[in-house]
Amino acid sequence: MGHPTRWAIASAALGLLIMAGGCLPAERSAPSAQAPSPEAAGAAPRMLSPSTAPRGTEARPSTGETSLPSEQAILGLRRIIFTGDIQLEVANPLETMARVQRLVQDAGGYVASSNAASQGDAPVVTMTLRVPAEHYSNVMEQLRRVGDKVRSEKTTSQDVSEEYADLNAQLRNLEAAEAQYLELMRRAQSIDEVLKVQQQLTAVRGQIERIKGRLTYLERRVEMATINVGLYPPAVRPQNGYANPLDAAAAAWGASLRFLAAAASGVVAVVVFFWWAIPLLALAGWRLAGWLRRRSVTAAS
Repeated sequence: MGHPTRWAIASAALGLLIMAGGCLPAERSAPSAQAPSPEAAGAAPRMLSPSTAPRGTEARPSTGETSLPSEQAILGLRRIIFTGDIQLEVANPLETMARVQRLVQDAGGYVASSNAASQGDAPVVTMTLRVPAEHYSNVMEQLRRVGDKVRSEKTTSQDVSEEYADLNAQLRNLEAAEAQYLELMRRAQSIDEVLKVQQQLTAVRGQIERIKGRLTYLERRVEMATINVGLYPPAVRPQNGYANPLDAAAAAWGASLRFLAAAASGVVAVVVFFWWAIPLLALAGWRLAGWLRRRSVTAAS
């Protein structure tokens, strides 16, 4: 059997291997679900370690080689992304903002973004926090104590365990295919054979990098929970909410006055801008009135 035939068979076998388990499928995300806390989910969302691994998946002694976790270890560990939203009523949002920053830093997290704005004469602060998942419940409890009143609170969880296991299985298959292509490259005896193998090897390595990137993203989201915080003074309602009908009526009255003022300003601006048209319109009106009078006299005679 000639070299071209052997190369064709080898390439076809590797292609089938990649199609069977190594091709990157569309990303899947488990639907979000309400969850009161990480503890309520049944497991802390931490990465696999010898102290937290399920029974039967203890870490083996190191042999000097880096290997991926076994499927049993991956499937036996739940990976959950936690996201919290909390809106607090506070006397001074700017001072409370500094307290929240210190609170997050003490928990080993950081402030991903913050924004201070004004609604009328009152300051309003919104913040996005990243905290270690194992401290999520503790940080939420401390945030409740920071505010004078909790206006709203919500926790959602997203289980990505299945996607994480699928990606690891695909990664193992693709790395096995990469090793086979490297062996074919070593045995290549012509430039044409080298180019063909190199093309397939580049495609496989691209898929490997995409999977590793997705795994890194999932690991970071699992390790660091997200908390969105809103700090409002008592006089300000988030999302245009009103405590009672009188507040709603007062807001509508103010809005109507602002509309009338804007309309009056627009009329004045138009009149001033077209000042030169006023004499022309007056002249045209005077001539039209004279023409109408002459026509009425002619008709009467």
